[in-house]
Amino acid sequence: MLLALAFTACGFAPALAQGEDDSKPNPDWEYYAFDLDYVNDAGGLSFEELARSKKPFVLVWWLSSCQLCRMQMPYVQELNDSIREHELDMYLVSINIDDRERDCRSYIAETGLSIPVLWDMHGRRTDKAYGLKDLGMPVTYVFGAGGEFIDTITGYKAGYSEAVLKLLDIPVPDDK
Repeated sequence: MLLALAFTACGFAPALAQGEDDSKPNPDWEYYAFDLDYVNDAGGLSFEELARSKKPFVLVWWLSSCQLCRMQMPYVQELNDSIREHELDMYLVSINIDDRERDCRSYIAETGLSIPVLWDMHGRRTDKAYGLKDLGMPVTYVFGAGGEFIDTITGYKAGYSEAVLKLLDIPVPDDK
């Protein structure tokens, strides 16, 4: 239920109804586990909540001071907008790993970013499972319904939305 509340506070209205949480834990859930708070004080979110939603989801790690992240984030925002506009059956959540939460908040205000943003100072709570220090920023992890790991996208990627949707076997919406 936290997922529904947090996404609603961030402009999302996911279809997580009562009784929809009947999936059995997958062994990967413990490996990828996190429980982080939203930057906008709208509660928190865990990996398990996303996995139990039975929808594919995308996690994007970034830093506000990272040039490649600054180049990529408009395309992440574009994917987020497409998910909302076309009611795609998936979630997108970003995880900021700035030293100070206020740097993240400033970036969000400066750019008008409307993606749900969790904060994990220095990636301390997620680096071990996701290898952030080895992969660099930005990094995207793509998970199928039920939390099954599919693939990662590292660095700046032209055609970001299409690449993510292709990994999830979701048709690219025609925005014309």
